[in-house]
Parts: sequence; structure tokens; C-alpha cells
Amino acid sequence: MDNEIYLKREYQYFSLEDKLSQPLELYQAQVRSDWIDYNGHMSESFYLYAFGDASDALFQYIGIDNDYRLAGKSFYTCLLYTSDAADD
Repeated sequence: MDNEIYLKREYQYFSLEDKLSQPLELYQAQVRSDWIDYNGHMSESFYLYAFGDASDALFQYIGIDNDYRLAGKSFYTCLLYTSDAADD
């Protein structure tokens, strides 16, 4: 995977003018056709991909950006649970 793609993405940073009484809308993506499995559902691995991108958007929003990482700081996900509450 080309890690340079992460350095090209631009997400919103926190602003005092943000309406924090409403849900944040920091990340949006389209589900690509190659993310769909043989059952017509989004594959688990691509849920993780989308969650990772959304996490990156949230981290940048709160100031955990490339400068933060270049200073030797970072986050790493070591455990993640997914569940489907209502399958077709």
C-alpha cells in the first residue's frame, strides 16, 4: 500500500466556530464495488479500512496530524470488534 496517500488527504481541523452540540461530520466515503463480498455485503476488511480513514479524520481534527507523528508520537489500534446488529 502506498503510505504517501495518507499525507495527501486533508481533513478538517478544530475551530472554535464548530457546532459541537451536533454530531461531527469529518469523513465521508463511497462504498466501492470491490469492497462488496460474494454475499453482497461490505467485506470486514473494508469496514476496517473505512474505520481507519475515519479515525485519521478525527485525529487530525483534534491535532494529531503528520507533525504530531513526525515528533515521534502516534496511535495504534491493537484490538477492534465489529458486529452486524441487523443482517438481511
